Amino acid sequence: MAEVRKRDAYLDIVKGVAIIAVAFGHCIQFGSGAEFLKGDFFYNDVFRFIYSWHMPLFMLVSGYLFSFSVNRHDWSSLLKSRFKQLLLPMLSWSLLIAIVLRTLGGDISPFLNSVGKHFLNDIWFLWAIFYNSIVVLLVRRYLADRLGVYLVLFILTFVTPDILNAGLYKFMYPFFVTAYLYGAGKLPWLSEIISRFSQQRMLMVVIVIYGFLFSMYGYYAYIYTSGYVIGGFRSHTIMSWKFWNDMYRMLIGFTGSAMIMLLLRLAYDSSRTKLGMVWKMLQKIGIASLAIYIISGYMNGLVLPKICGSFELDYAVTLLESVVVIIICYGVFWLIRKQDYANRFLLGGR
Repeated sequence: MAEVRKRDAYLDIVKGVAIIAVAFGHCIQFGSGAEFLKGDFFYNDVFRFIYSWHMPLFMLVSGYLFSFSVNRHDWSSLLKSRFKQLLLPMLSWSLLIAIVLRTLGGDISPFLNSVGKHFLNDIWFLWAIFYNSIVVLLVRRYLADRLGVYLVLFILTFVTPDILNAGLYKFMYPFFVTAYLYGAGKLPWLSEIISRFSQQRMLMVVIVIYGFLFSMYGYYAYIYTSGYVIGGFRSHTIMSWKFWNDMYRMLIGFTGSAMIMLLLRLAYDSSRTKLGMVWKMLQKIGIASLAIYIISGYMNGLVLPKICGSFELDYAVTLLESVVVIIICYGVFWLIRKQDYANRFLLGGR
């Protein structure tokens, strides 16, 4: 029987802070009025800050945790769990949303087309985890986790098409694989660096680097606006710019994630007892982060713009919106977990 690994409170807290940032960023985007939703949010400084690291941070945590899973479970069990915990919830939510929209008259397209559209597009982060974990499983099983293979695959991400949201998944690849390799003990040089310097010193260095990088974070730094692939352009100048743009957003993703993780590590270690209730709340939110990500995504896309269409950007209102969204999502998460079949189909049995 596989050994059950005790939950790491700190990592749950990291996920909790990350999903709160996701909720706040989405409320800036979808809850600040119809005019703001047309594209002004891309230039908002708080939005820029959140989007420079929030998904890379989630992917780093996912890759790191996956390194423990591959040591506790056999290959076939892990493969089955990827389908059960990732694809099944995506398909279930796609069916549910397609049925709801059709019932409310908000979708007149053929039912299977509607399901397919939601399945392939709505919850892209789970697709990113699915594809990258499958890559790791295959390389581990057949190619002995060779670093050179991962490097070759990384290079190939720049020249393979961005079709079907592949650009998003490829952007997540270096974060997932790096964290996996670190957790699996395949990057001793990185472990040496982390053990040699104090967390305070590393945080100071990372803040300086991140601050410099963030000063250059503009409209085309978003993966959503400029894509990932560097091929297909006749101009070598454009191809070169695309490559360095990809490298830049990876670098700021790594440094931003490191900054948040170090800040939380230091804060958690120094106030674990004094602020125990706060940390427990963040941990609970982190445990529910998958459900909050999925449910809030549908709330933001389908509900928030209709309610907040006449609003203007106001951070106090955005904060209130975020709190309401997280409370509702957590409540739905709690109800789903109470029902065995709902939990199995909608949350993958988590």
